[in-house]
Amino acid sequence: MHRLRNVNSKCNLCSLSTGTSVFGQSVSEFKKVALVVISSYPGRNEEETGLSLSPDVRKRVKFDDMGAGSYLRLCLNNLFSEEKSLPKNVRNIEEYTFFTNAIKCAKRNSSVLRRHRVTCRDAWLLPELNLLPPTVPILIAGSDPLKALLGEDKKVSDSRGKIFYFNKHPIVVTFNPIEAERGLLKTFQNDLEQVQEDLNKYFELIKNKKPNKKIVDEITKVKFWKPLLPGTINWFFKADLELVKTEVIKYVNSYEQQYFS
Repeated sequence: MHRLRNVNSKCNLCSLSTGTSVFGQSVSEFKKVALVVISSYPGRNEEETGLSLSPDVRKRVKFDDMGAGSYLRLCLNNLFSEEKSLPKNVRNIEEYTFFTNAIKCAKRNSSVLRRHRVTCRDAWLLPELNLLPPTVPILIAGSDPLKALLGEDKKVSDSRGKIFYFNKHPIVVTFNPIEAERGLLKTFQNDLEQVQEDLNKYFELIKNKKPNKKIVDEITKVKFWKPLLPGTINWFFKADLELVKTEVIKYVNSYEQQYFS
């Protein structure tokens, strides 16, 4: 796992300090990062694992009860896994993504203010970005990273569907993944029965054997991407991820021989 070396997990630079700061990380070395995802602040699961936007370690009964990190990773994998214009190894986009948050401590019951965003940005977020390639695409997921990097007057709803730049990084803006994940309850009720039926058939077929993760993902993919009603939060969310995928493809193709072959 690659991350800042001089991090202070007990950072007390601002009033949001919890004594359990969570910093960004990537599986790949910094020069091979093809995407940066910046969300708002760590949740309970991230504090437990010490990983930004980490997969959920808690047992989940319902598909629509997964955490923000798990949901975002599944959405990214669904989009990139079959993208033939990318080298085969980069289609496993999780391993080439640097995940981090604009605020390194869980906000608990406090509100995140401008001074918190500025303090955390200057102390931790900018040093993280300085470790990464200067033109790697960034996905901003939520209002806190948007305000921290592009200005306090920016709103997610007004910034979607456009390419911004921070220094030389192309930036795509979307909702905090937890907002999209929570929207599943209203958007996909009709799909859940079919997904559960298909999973039951698969588990019956394999009996007591270990499930194949790729097959399970293929079955559950219908829940996340079809049908996406125009105007719903998930419809916008997918459109934003498609836009950042375009930027990743351009970036990787430019440096394929150097870093991604």
